[in-house]
Amino acid sequence: MANDLNARITELLKDFKSPHFAEGPVGTLHGGTYAVDGYRFFHVQLLGDFQIKTGKGCTLHFSGKAGEFSRSSESRDIETRYSKTLQKGMTEFDFALDKEDIKSLESCEQIRIVFPKLFGKTQCEFTVNNQAFLQKVLK
Repeated sequence: MANDLNARITELLKDFKSPHFAEGPVGTLHGGTYAVDGYRFFHVQLLGDFQIKTGKGCTLHFSGKAGEFSRSSESRDIETRYSKTLQKGMTEFDFALDKEDIKSLESCEQIRIVFPKLFGKTQCEFTVNNQAFLQKVLK
């Protein structure tokens, strides 16, 4: 059973072709926006050697020329789908965007993601490729 799961995750990661919009020491960030019932969300995929399992969601901190702001993920249960074969995984979560967020994100240079754990927290920092990020946010 575990080998079947590892094989499925390995194939998923091998087939993953989405270009990244940010990179950091633990991997790269991918994703894009979508709308549901008039609300706008951003789906984030963290691809790399990072692994996490939490039931408390995460907080995204955005910083750039327009200042800083934070958003909590809509996703509460977050768990990395990890391939032992490839020694990397994919962690996915979503957060809501409002119109003011879009304006602030236009100058985003850094993203810090904080995952709370039972004892302490795990932080991941990423440098944003602003042009690639805006294509994902504004589409």
